[in-house]
Amino acid sequence: MKRSTAPSERPWLGREAADRLLDARSCQELADLLARAMVAAGVQWCVAAVGRMHLVRVIAEYGPAPPVPGTLRVLSSGGQLSLELSPVYPAYVTSTEDIVLALIASEQNATTDLLWHVGRAMLEGLVQRQRCRALEIQLAQRTQMLETIFELVRDASVEMSRERLLHIAGLRLMAHAATSRVFIALFEGDEIAHLWTRGVVLDAAVGRALPRDLLVQRSSAEFSGELHMWLQAERIALLAPIALRERVLGVVGIGARSDGSQQQLDDAFLTAYLNALAVAIEQLALLERFVEQERIERELALARSVQQRLLPSLERMCKTGGAEIAARIEPARHVSGDYFDVIERNGSILCTIADVCGKGMAAALIMAHLHAAFHLLGSQHASPAEVLRQWNRLLVRHTEPGSFVTAAIIELDAQTRTLRYANAGHPYPFVLAPGGNAALLDRSGLVLGVVEDVHYEEHVLELLPGSIVCLYSDGISETQCLDATEFGIERLCKIIEENAAASLDGVVESIFGAVATLQAPEATPDDRTVVLLRLVAS
Repeated sequence: MKRSTAPSERPWLGREAADRLLDARSCQELADLLARAMVAAGVQWCVAAVGRMHLVRVIAEYGPAPPVPGTLRVLSSGGQLSLELSPVYPAYVTSTEDIVLALIASEQNATTDLLWHVGRAMLEGLVQRQRCRALEIQLAQRTQMLETIFELVRDASVEMSRERLLHIAGLRLMAHAATSRVFIALFEGDEIAHLWTRGVVLDAAVGRALPRDLLVQRSSAEFSGELHMWLQAERIALLAPIALRERVLGVVGIGARSDGSQQQLDDAFLTAYLNALAVAIEQLALLERFVEQERIERELALARSVQQRLLPSLERMCKTGGAEIAARIEPARHVSGDYFDVIERNGSILCTIADVCGKGMAAALIMAHLHAAFHLLGSQHASPAEVLRQWNRLLVRHTEPGSFVTAAIIELDAQTRTLRYANAGHPYPFVLAPGGNAALLDRSGLVLGVVEDVHYEEHVLELLPGSIVCLYSDGISETQCLDATEFGIERLCKIIEENAAASLDGVVESIFGAVATLQAPEATPDDRTVVLLRLVAS
């Protein structure tokens, strides 16, 4: 507390005194200046006190003031404020927004009244300026908070890893919380998937003890057991959740402040920043999934392109070896487990259709193996039954158990009008002769890929000129229709018969058009393939 004899300098009076009062930066400074001005104006002594309702503390005494208690009670009666003093001295008391300013003087006169009115006006202006400064500081803090949060969300881009995101967030939290001890743990299931620490050692046992359902900030004192002991040992003041829509993504631990003050559980910046961090983490996860999905889509598109190149050229199939050929394959996904192929050799046509158990990339890879083996065996003049036998050995030896394949192979000799065929569990091909008579090629053997040593029988059929041979996959015949029945062989045969005068390409289009029209909305999509061969009349 300041103690002084009465100042003799005249500058405490007049305009200069008013300027000094106006420049006061705090209520304590204003009270001190008022007390000095009163003594300079001729008052024998003056005591200044400042505080809040209902207690003030003496902060300055000028002149030979009598003993005054260090703290004084503020009394309020009828809207008037006074001080509890004994003995009673003239006192000036006023308040602005709960801040109380009091002066106790040796006497009261016109000069002291004037100074007091000036002081009251200065107090109101000072409080207003302080409130404006506080609002400016708060606004600057909010602006900084928003900028920091914006930067955090903006930084969560395709180029940033979770580790880098946590590193940036952790450093910002350390700066805001004025601590050197911070950890951020992100969960995946019951495990910590990502961890960032500074000044903290977190082992697996403590990691498992971290709360997975933490939705509000909690003091370290609220926990018990091993976690409480670790929090105390590492001087972690509070735990806060990283949560999004009540889904806890992780936990942040913040150490004690370096200045010794207490970490605040209701810190608006911390709450907002952790909410933004949760959004950034989720945004990064979505970006990663999007990038991964795009990568898969590109790979599948490439696989489909490669698979399409493995299929025979439609232009080359139009008319070859005395037969007209048309085919179409519609994958249920990007790539197909169905396969068909055509080879012309020594005036005959070797044609196959196959269906790999399953869909997608694995089925497509097996199809690629079958394609390579088919062309190798075809060049060696292997019969349909021999191709099936070699395919079966290949699948049993070089694929995982459960990789089954159905296949049918025909060999059409246009000169002799004979058809040789062998079947390994595939839907039965059929021959539609001119006039509408259909012959089902209903002899079959075991599907490929079950056991290694399987003998496949070969059968021979003579054809009439103009006969149409139809090979198809179960994606055609087993399509669920609107009337709750399967599309079936009878419908397939009828469509071919009704369009027999058209080109085979037109017949194929009719088949797929009918399947699309009759298919039930809830039907499970499957790979669909049709291969038609028509013996050209000589």
